[in-house]
Amino acid sequence: MKNSILAVLLFVLLGSCNVDGYKFPQADIEVPAYNLEIHRYGKALFELDTSDFQNELKAIQNEFSLFLGVDLNDSMNVVQLYDYATDTQLISIYNKTVEVYPNLNEVQNSLSEAFGRFHYYFPEIKLPEVYTYLSDLYFEMPVFKSDTSMIIALDVYLGKDFYLYKKLGLPFYKVRCMTPENLPVDVMKTLYLSDVSRNIKKKTLLDHMIEGGKMLAYLDAVLPYTPDSVKICYSSDKL
Repeated sequence: MKNSILAVLLFVLLGSCNVDGYKFPQADIEVPAYNLEIHRYGKALFELDTSDFQNELKAIQNEFSLFLGVDLNDSMNVVQLYDYATDTQLISIYNKTVEVYPNLNEVQNSLSEAFGRFHYYFPEIKLPEVYTYLSDLYFEMPVFKSDTSMIIALDVYLGKDFYLYKKLGLPFYKVRCMTPENLPVDVMKTLYLSDVSRNIKKKTLLDHMIEGGKMLAYLDAVLPYTPDSVKICYSSDKL
């Protein structure tokens, strides 16, 4: 039985470079970066002048219609957004987010390169518009993708020592992955699950094991410079 399991694991590791007809090269290749613009909704919202909140919202509504697709002439909608933007805990989280991400240059560079590689391998798949926001620590879905848009909860990637993560009662292995280094990995995993493997039916343990091997091969292709310890969120020692 042990030999059978080892044989399966070797099959997964050695055969995982072929994902449904897409063959990933073993060596690194040069691929043009994707022209990616990240729309930072959280920063835009929390830096509004609350003394003229309604008009300030209208000024950013066009860029952030994904979040502000409501009637801003309706006072109830404005009040709900005002309560959100003036919540003391959210303001504290926002301040920490700005501390960790004073700008999104590094995130944008990482994702532009990864998106460029994704486009190289899957040119028929349309890449989404990318937004970041404050989720109020919605750790269960830090990255969400619809048909045309992707939203990233920056407040779920503030580093393993952020004090509010401990208050959530999350296990350490989970908190250890809530870092800036893990953000691009989760984004690219979300693209894989939503657009590449969504039609794959996994019924058995072997199906899941093979799919896990394919995921790792894919991550090696789109994030070749990211350490394996980050891709699977293991400590280097345990890896």
